[in-house]
Amino acid sequence: MGLKAHNVKKVREVYENIKRKTFRKNDADIYNRIGDDMNLQIDKLGLSLEQTEILYNLEYHKVFNDIETTNIPITGEAVKQLKKEWLREWSKFISEGFESFTQVSGVEMHWYSID
Repeated sequence: MGLKAHNVKKVREVYENIKRKTFRKNDADIYNRIGDDMNLQIDKLGLSLEQTEILYNLEYHKVFNDIETTNIPITGEAVKQLKKEWLREWSKFISEGFESFTQVSGVEMHWYSID
């Protein structure tokens, strides 16, 4: 019985490790798409800085709402935590790269409350 429990723990560890590495690859892909999307919005769609800022605030609050309404019975809290970490990284990436995305010197991203 002890060996069986030990094997289950090993399998779970391997699965969690794969999940973490896959998430990192997805992050890299998402960040690349974000950069491409920013260039498209600014260059092709002609969004103003204010419109671009509003767009990213809407996206932030959309994801935040998704986190709040996530209702998965078994792994719900782990999924919520993973989403929260992703949202923190995403918003940090947008904030730090906003000047280079928009190609406007000295511009800063402003995050707004839902109100």
